[in-house]
Amino acid sequence: MNRREKILAIAVASMVAVGLLWTVVKSQIIDRRQELAKGIDTARNELDKTEGILSRKERDLARWRKLSARTLGTNVERVQTRLDSELKGLIAANNLAGKATVRPRTPRTTREGLTEMGFTVNATGRMQDVVNFLYGFYELPYLLKVRQLRLHPTGSAGSDEVGFEMQVATLILPQVQAKDIGSGDDEIERLNDLLQRVTTAPTDTTRRVKADRLAFGDEPGDYRVIVDRNIFATPPPPPKVVQRPRNRDQRRPPSRKPEPKPSNDPRDQLVITGVLSYPGTQEVLVRNRRKRHTERFERGEAMDNGRLILVHPLGAVVQSGSRQTFFYPLGRSFAERQMLDRKLHPDVFEAVEQMRQSTGS
Repeated sequence: MNRREKILAIAVASMVAVGLLWTVVKSQIIDRRQELAKGIDTARNELDKTEGILSRKERDLARWRKLSARTLGTNVERVQTRLDSELKGLIAANNLAGKATVRPRTPRTTREGLTEMGFTVNATGRMQDVVNFLYGFYELPYLLKVRQLRLHPTGSAGSDEVGFEMQVATLILPQVQAKDIGSGDDEIERLNDLLQRVTTAPTDTTRRVKADRLAFGDEPGDYRVIVDRNIFATPPPPPKVVQRPRNRDQRRPPSRKPEPKPSNDPRDQLVITGVLSYPGTQEVLVRNRRKRHTERFERGEAMDNGRLILVHPLGAVVQSGSRQTFFYPLGRSFAERQMLDRKLHPDVFEAVEQMRQSTGS
């Protein structure tokens, strides 16, 4: 083998060695690194999804515990004992104990799957005492509902004594612990569904008033307008309607306007369906029409690429990252939000200004 052939042999051997080395490097290092990178991305996405589910789970559990704290207990016997004691205490405090009865009703299961415990209260007393009793019942810090209320006179003419029958009810919420709720979407949806079934009383403050009956007007002339206008008289016949002849153009059916095309904006599927306000919390209910799912946003949480700063009876107010303030009207979609304006939304604008002054923001 001459010198040239040796050089060619060495060159070929070197190329083969380099090719083999590249194959080994690519299979053992480069390809493996790419697979590891893909695995890391997949694991990171799964972690983000799991953290999101756990965050929703903790938020929903906290809301559930807050609602459960406003119940009288988690079993029928305890709720019956406590509500019986509360009602009898109100009766005694408002001078109605002489002719009063408090009878428990048979617990029932609502169509939403929750247990409801009720009582029937019968009592007799002065109108002012009855009114004070109803105010006291309204101010109890529990999930309570008046299902039926009847008032009827019991004394002679001119007497201020009345009788009343009231049916009240309260919810018995099941105990929900973190261990009872899994980390899947189905379990979270089940807890959200339970939250949607529980309604809460408004947080408006009651203003006690004096109960004056119609029969004790200061002057007979106060109700003269009722006497002069005989509400039992036969009403006069309605005026005759004269129909004018229509011309040819009027007889033509109106032209139908083309129906608007459905929007492709995903924000058009998110609709403000309700606002909630109870002690310490204000919330907005947002319905996803496409997924048929309702989600709650608390004041201060992120919403539509901004932060929910105010919940108003007319809708929600969100401040975007660019410090712009938008108003989301109740019953409208996210796509129909409006820039908050003093002239267009005077009540909401004033509420936002008061909130900013109180917080110094």
